[in-house]
Formats: sequence, C-alpha cells, structure tokens
Amino acid sequence: MHWGFLFAFALPIFFILVFIFYKFVSFKLENENLTIEPLSEMVSDNPVGLSQDELEKMKRNQKEAQKHLEEVISKVPVEMVNGRFVARPDKLKDALATGKKNEHVNGSTSKTDSENN
Repeated sequence: MHWGFLFAFALPIFFILVFIFYKFVSFKLENENLTIEPLSEMVSDNPVGLSQDELEKMKRNQKEAQKHLEEVISKVPVEMVNGRFVARPDKLKDALATGKKNEHVNGSTSKTDSENN
C-alpha cells in the first residue's frame, strides 16, 4: 500500500519535469534559431555529402567487396559443434594443400600479388 502513495507523488512530479524540459527545449530552439533535423535526413545513405557519381561508385565497390567476402566465407570449412559453427583449420589446411598439389600437377603455378610487384 505504501508504494501506491509513492507512485501518486512521483507521477505528477515526473510530468512537471517533462513539461519543464519541453519548455526549456522550445526556448533554446527559439532563441538560438536551431532546427531539429527530421529522422529521414539523419539516416540517409549519403551522410558524408558525396556527389551522386562518387556515391554510386562507392556503392558498386561495396557490392563487389561483399560478393568477394561471401565467396571467401563460403570456402571456409565449418562444423556444427554444440549448436555453434566452428571453423576447422585442419580441414582448411588439407583443402589448401590439395589445391596446391592440383596447381603443381597442372604445371601452372600462379604468382601472388606480392610476388608480381
């Protein structure tokens, strides 16, 4: 029963504080000529202010990077252990070793980017 009295006193105090905060914010906005940005502008896909061409170029680069990342992730061998996916480095090493053997057997050893430069 005591919490009822506490709640009865706390609720009006809360609404008074909200009213004072509202008046304070409206006063500050009016005196400093501030405007509150709409949420749609804050979550635009061009927050940095790039030109349209630069934005499209960046989006294409990100899509290509995402495709490459998906390809790389799909090649990593994983197993389900206790309800979680766990990477298997031993299987990855075996897959890399067989890939190198296949390259060596075919006679076409490709250089990496660091060797080309």
